[in-house]
Amino acid sequence: MPEDAQTVVLRVGMHCDACKRKVCNAVGCLSGVYEVTPDLRTQKVIVKGNFDSNEVLKAVRKTGKSAAILELVPIEQKPQEPPKEPSEPPKPPDPPKIVIVTLKVMMHCEHCKRKVERALRALSGC
Repeated sequence: MPEDAQTVVLRVGMHCDACKRKVCNAVGCLSGVYEVTPDLRTQKVIVKGNFDSNEVLKAVRKTGKSAAILELVPIEQKPQEPPKEPSEPPKPPDPPKIVIVTLKVMMHCEHCKRKVERALRALSGC
């Protein structure tokens, strides 16, 4: 491993696995990058290797994702983990709310009625 190797922590606007793959492919093909670790939950990407951090930032932004450098870390150090808060027991999920909706729909035949009913049944939670 080169002496001038570094770790860069980026905040990247990713919302799905496709975004994660796109960012990994864009950064992973840069010369000098030997590890890319994306985290969708925290929207961070940790990049390790011997590279120019601005080039990494440009590559991520070329994918159409917003990106910012959060931290530059020499390879000997680990990225700072946020202090862990005392864990509280998880709260039980709230019961689903029941909502009654009245729709005014112009139906002139039985076929129209069946189409509307079929569309409503296809909705989640119905």
